[in-house]
Order: sequence, then C-alpha cells, then structure tokens
Amino acid sequence: MGNRIIYLVRHGQYKNNSQDSEEPDGPLTVLGREQAVFTAKRLQSIPFSVIHHSTLKRATETAVIIAQQFPDIPLKPSNTLKECIPCVPDGYAQYFTNIPQEEIDKGNAWAKNAFTAYIQPLPNNIAKDQFELIVAHGNLINYIIGQAIKAPEESWLFTDIENGAVSQVTIFPSGITKLSRHNDVGHFPPHLITTS
Repeated sequence: MGNRIIYLVRHGQYKNNSQDSEEPDGPLTVLGREQAVFTAKRLQSIPFSVIHHSTLKRATETAVIIAQQFPDIPLKPSNTLKECIPCVPDGYAQYFTNIPQEEIDKGNAWAKNAFTAYIQPLPNNIAKDQFELIVAHGNLINYIIGQAIKAPEESWLFTDIENGAVSQVTIFPSGITKLSRHNDVGHFPPHLITTS
C-alpha cells in the first residue's frame, strides 16, 4: 500500500475586505499573486494527482495560479477547506469577542471534518504513493498540522504560517501521520514573506 502525501499551502496575501458585507473575501494583492507564482515553481516537480482548494476567493485564486504549473491535474474546490476558528483556547476568549459564538462552534466541527476528510490513509487498492495539494487558510492548516502530530486541539493558535508557505504531512497505510515540513518559505525572496 502507498503513502498519502499531502502538501498544504496557505493562500497568498489578499485584500482584506472585512468591512464589506457584500464581498468580505477580497482578491489576492499583486504581492499575493507573486507569492503564488513562486510557490507554484517551488512545487512544480511534485507529481500531484489533485489540487484541492478552499472556495474562498483568495485560496481559489492561489490554486488557479499554482495549477498553471500542472495543466493536467484537476482542481477540486471544497467548502470543507474554508477558513474557520477551530476552537478558542482557555484564557484567549478576549481575542475572539468580535466573532459570534455560533460561528466558533461551527468552526470546530468544520476543522474536524477537514482533518477527517483529507488526513487519512489511501484505500487498500492503491499501491503507489499519492501526492495531493491542498490550498487553504492559516487557521485550518495549523489545526490540521496540530492534529496530525497529536498536539492539543488549541495548538492551532500557537503556530504561525506565512502566505504561500508550504507544509507537508505523510499518512502511512497504518494511519500514522508524520509532519515533514511546516511553514516553509525558503522559495521566497525576503520581500515576499508576509503573514497577512
């Protein structure tokens, strides 16, 4: 049986339209598009079978730019990969007072669903390693990585991830998961390293 090797990429820098109720999820900035191009070049030698991505604009645009390096690989949008607040750690509630409790509660279920959907072994009938790319969001990627290394659920808040950063998790046939890299931005010149 093969290993499932998941590469996780955070979207590029984007225009935050949080004050705009009509279009809160803004497009990539010029710098964000440049980050996506550099990330695509960084990944071009990986034999991906699929590119999963969040349906939010910033992740979709990042995935489309990366996919230009992989013209024969399908893009699979998924609402499961949208940004969320996976949980609020004890003592940190004051940082989340502007987010409705209902949204936080939904975020926990959302994050768990994403982990269950993507961080699982390949079916028994797949003998070769399979490489998949996920383009998503910082909170969700940090949650997935925390759960992959068996860290407490609230650990998502205590790791950082830059725009366009590459992380990698391997899922072995036994179900054991291994983090191979996290927040890798070695493919960027210094001016492209951003967190927001």
